[in-house]
Amino acid sequence: MLLTYSSTPDMIETIDNLMALRQSILLTPLSPRTELRLSFEATVHRIRASLFLSGNETDVRNISETLLARPKKPSRIQLTIIRYK
Repeated sequence: MLLTYSSTPDMIETIDNLMALRQSILLTPLSPRTELRLSFEATVHRIRASLFLSGNETDVRNISETLLARPKKPSRIQLTIIRYK
């Protein structure tokens, strides 16, 4: 299947604006603390989405507590959370 399109001046301007915005976002400095927090939140949300897709729904708080505490005798869902990490 061949897909063709024509680039209009409006489309080119919009793409240029998006690229400038993208560059601005990527070059904004973050403190190490903020970067670590965002990374942890992304990991928690990724694990939650993976669990949801596999039929094991749980809340974000349970995932966060499991990752931070690392229980000695984890339950089945806690083991699954640790494996997904």
